[in-house]
Amino acid sequence: MLGIWDSGFGGMTVVSAIQKQLPELSFIYRADHKNAPYGGRSPEEILELVTAEMNVMFQAGCTLILLACNTASASALRDMQQNWLPHAWPGRNIIGVVVPVVEETIAMMPYLSVQPAAPIVHVFATDHTVRSQVFVTEIYKHAPGVRVVQTACSALAPAIDSGASYEELHKIVDQYVQVAKSNSPKVDYVILGCTHYPLVREMFADDFPDVPILDQAAAVAHKLESYLQRHPEYQMDFTGQRKFTTTGDIAIINQAAHARLQQLELQNEFKAA
Repeated sequence: MLGIWDSGFGGMTVVSAIQKQLPELSFIYRADHKNAPYGGRSPEEILELVTAEMNVMFQAGCTLILLACNTASASALRDMQQNWLPHAWPGRNIIGVVVPVVEETIAMMPYLSVQPAAPIVHVFATDHTVRSQVFVTEIYKHAPGVRVVQTACSALAPAIDSGASYEELHKIVDQYVQVAKSNSPKVDYVILGCTHYPLVREMFADDFPDVPILDQAAAVAHKLESYLQRHPEYQMDFTGQRKFTTTGDIAIINQAAHARLQQLELQNEFKAA
């Protein structure tokens, strides 16, 4: 069984893309709304919280977990993969969402050697993801000649989670785009480096009308399909069973989630974790 985990609503964008790519794939989606947002927490806190959450999902029968949260991926994924998972849950795995969108961005670029100037990639992400330099590291690993401009969007994911209006969200997006453009007016590619941000993709597109915008939801869905084909040992279920759970207050979470679920064409409600 596949598990998909996020600290809030952002991972639902990944769920939506996966359902379109693999409509029969069963999964459990778990959101730790009780402890969200994770962006302001220390790496040690994040590692402790995420490890506890992974334990719960593995105990529930998941054999593979997709960590659909950049903050958690940047802070905890490698540590869990190397130091915890082999001993606690041998034969199971946790994968992240950073590498797929980086690979898709690099694949869009012409050969760097024939370009008159280094391509400029703007990355919009949470404070913690920006501080971790995870996107810079992964992009340079694939294409060291690229220039990366990062913008920390501290208020955007919490505003999405709280059910902010279209107008409020557009104003927040515009503010961060202006910061990014002040740091680098030229931009060749935009990466939305938080799984919440596909929910406001059109707002970014308004500010970057002629620039390719890449989000993690679609990239992860494409990569997951090929990953599962290469790794039959995780024994995925393809009977279309889906379960949404949260550690938060059910009534409050479902009320806040309603508009987002409709936007993503998801017909699910959260239940107690």
